[in-house]
Amino acid sequence: FFFKTWLLIIDRMSPLTTQHRCLSLRSSFLSLIGLNFLAAFLSYYVQYPGLLSSAAGIIPADRALSSIFAEDLLRNKMFSWIHDDVDSFSDLIVMLGVILSVFATFGIFQHGISFGIMTGIYLILVKLGQTFYSFQWDMLLLETGAVTTLCCAPWWGVKVSNKNDHGIGSWPIRFLLFKLMFMSGVVKIQVRFGNITVSQY
Repeated sequence: FFFKTWLLIIDRMSPLTTQHRCLSLRSSFLSLIGLNFLAAFLSYYVQYPGLLSSAAGIIPADRALSSIFAEDLLRNKMFSWIHDDVDSFSDLIVMLGVILSVFATFGIFQHGISFGIMTGIYLILVKLGQTFYSFQWDMLLLETGAVTTLCCAPWWGVKVSNKNDHGIGSWPIRFLLFKLMFMSGVVKIQVRFGNITVSQY
């Protein structure tokens, strides 16, 4: 629905060719993914002190460091500060994610590396977040970020153009949407026919 509406808006504004409309839609899709990452990073930054901070967090993030980095790496002098001050490390990578997502949202820098870095940063944040960041929408954002990095974002330029179209198309995104709808249906079937009674309340 969104893409059809956007096509109508583009047609009203200027008589673009089919190729230009596709490029505009692709750029808009990357901007929306950047906006999702921006919302996720800002939300993480706001919630971090109460949930994961070393001083007052419910589940301090430093407990999860061993699941992200090898112990030998954390003992290295160059990376030991991560273990000593995980809160600053979290703030640093969140700010990097915010900057990259702002650039992607406004179409300034939409390179595949940018989306790959954002996905990698959010994967680290999910690991640090432990129980609080193990939900379906967190996994969906990681999967969408990975698909966007590999199949949608340009790798031969900082913006979308006809010169950096790798021709993979939208099928990976469609498969991801199918997976989301299918698994959502599976969960509802399990709740209905299993011993789970949460649907009764």
